[in-house]
Amino acid sequence: MYFTEIDECPEDPIALNDAFEAEYDTDEYEKKVSRLLRQAYARLRKENPSSARTWAPIGYASNQSLFGWSFWKMLGIGILILVIGIIVFAAMLHHADSGPAR
Repeated sequence: MYFTEIDECPEDPIALNDAFEAEYDTDEYEKKVSRLLRQAYARLRKENPSSARTWAPIGYASNQSLFGWSFWKMLGIGILILVIGIIVFAAMLHHADSGPAR
């Protein structure tokens, strides 16, 4: 794969991606790269802890998502909060409607 800072690229990046995906299993490739990053981080943490702290804020320290929560847990909590908010709002509307007439 090519990387360039200029607009010109020696080959079509979309064609390169299609050729890569045709020849390699993307899931297997991503697992290998993830494993290599974890191993590199573990070695760096052992050999140079100050450099390892630099990796941690940018997400190379582990394969966990934001705050250690998986996407589905965060989505579930968001939906639960939304449902509770709707119930509270509906209860407030019902209470306002059932009050004394003015």
